[in-house]
Amino acid sequence: LGRYEDAENEIQSTFECLNVRADNNYNPLLIGLSNVLIESYEKQGKFELAESLYNHSYVTLSEFYGERHPDTLTALYKLATVYLYRDRTKAEEIFRKCLIVQQSGLPKDHPETLRTATGLAILLTKMSRFDEAEDLFRIVIDGNRSFNHYEALFSYGRCLMEERRLDEAEPLLIETFEGRKRDYGADHSDTLIAMKQIVEFHQMRGCEDKASELQQRYIVLRRDSLARYLPDKDNFLGIKLSSLERFLTTFGGEDFVATRDIKGIILKETMQDKCSYCDMLRKRNSGDSSVGKATVFVSHYWGNKITQLVAILKHHFSSFETEAERDPYLWIDLFSFNQHITTNFNFFGSIEAIIANINNTVMVFEAWNSPLPLTRAWCIWELYCTIDTNSKFTIACGGEGEVGIEGGL
Repeated sequence: LGRYEDAENEIQSTFECLNVRADNNYNPLLIGLSNVLIESYEKQGKFELAESLYNHSYVTLSEFYGERHPDTLTALYKLATVYLYRDRTKAEEIFRKCLIVQQSGLPKDHPETLRTATGLAILLTKMSRFDEAEDLFRIVIDGNRSFNHYEALFSYGRCLMEERRLDEAEPLLIETFEGRKRDYGADHSDTLIAMKQIVEFHQMRGCEDKASELQQRYIVLRRDSLARYLPDKDNFLGIKLSSLERFLTTFGGEDFVATRDIKGIILKETMQDKCSYCDMLRKRNSGDSSVGKATVFVSHYWGNKITQLVAILKHHFSSFETEAERDPYLWIDLFSFNQHITTNFNFFGSIEAIIANINNTVMVFEAWNSPLPLTRAWCIWELYCTIDTNSKFTIACGGEGEVGIEGGL
């Protein structure tokens, strides 16, 4: 759910109840809770904290079980993955240490051995050491077929693409795609990742027609798969730009320092129905045109003034030809998302599904030469989703911003 701080607080409270610390001596419960805490740290980019706990878990398990125990080796493998993007030399050292122990005590085709070999091969590919990576990939692919065979095939194919050995890469990528489609389904995320890689393969080969055709199929399947996140069409409701202006007039928008400040008002207004502001307007005013199917997804920085956000959007749409285009239905998170939802909701997946469905993203820059949305993780995610779903993308920066851009050019 992305509520990492809450999770960390709960785990720390559990540690206090047990009168222990996360780095105390061996205790199965503590190791399990520590792993949850590590996952939270990793997803927030707190790699030093994750590294510290992984190190402790490995040392503790090693002392309690010995270095060859599966739990110990799993902790060692995970420690290597923490270093994968921070210190590749250290990651390689740990991967190799783990692999040596596994190869000396486990069958060469054991899934754990193959997993470590795959991790090391992927790392070597990132380090442009393709010959070494290829040797490992061949070992994995020729190994246990019950292992995640497609991951190795896919990674090996990408490795060969990096070397521009396209004739050798093609059958691996196709086998991965066809196998995942057969076993997982055509619109499974892993299948779509393989499909997108083949699009890049065709582009690298200069086969633009094949790449374009496959890209269109990918977009359709991607949008179909994302639709599962939001079966409730209420998630696609937007508020009219003119209705947004009336909201500011009603509640005194000039008094708001930032967009985030209106959340309290929205929570209060929707308390009875426990729904989004847009859904509340629709329920209380049947037939009211102030709410409808969103035609524009607005990506913005919550720290900007709400009055400035509305002014920029009003200027941006003022030059459009039709009334519907000049006064569009805007999907704005505070108004379109149910602000009462705090649990059991996939925010990342739902945002991509919404962007794919609306197919028209406008990112608001208060200052063209200091675009704050590009400093916010959520806005970067929204931009990625827009690109990934091949949705229309436009920047709105208001009259002064447009003059500034022209002057800058």
